[in-house]
Amino acid sequence: REAIIVASELTDTTIRNNYARQICLEDIAEYAGVSRVYLSQIFKKETGKNISDYLVEYRLGKAKELLLNSNLKIYTIAELCGFGSAQYFNKIFKKMNGISPYQLKDNKLQ
Repeated sequence: REAIIVASELTDTTIRNNYARQICLEDIAEYAGVSRVYLSQIFKKETGKNISDYLVEYRLGKAKELLLNSNLKIYTIAELCGFGSAQYFNKIFKKMNGISPYQLKDNKLQ
């Protein structure tokens, strides 16, 4: 049980420290010292989420902070938060939040 918690915590820490980079399950598993299949299973068991969904949610949370608390351009925020492109960022942001990053930023300015 302790090994499961450690691997899950290492995954969380790795994502928080590297979310802005292109990271993948293999990288995280290697860092945690376990197979990617095992890591996926224990992370899902501990958090109720798969690793890729957790990573996207974490990135979106960071992006939302920047949208609300900075004057950075949306494409810059997308890059800083590890999204491959502004187009992908816009699409996933709207899907998960119901509004576009532009709408959130505009609402902040009003």
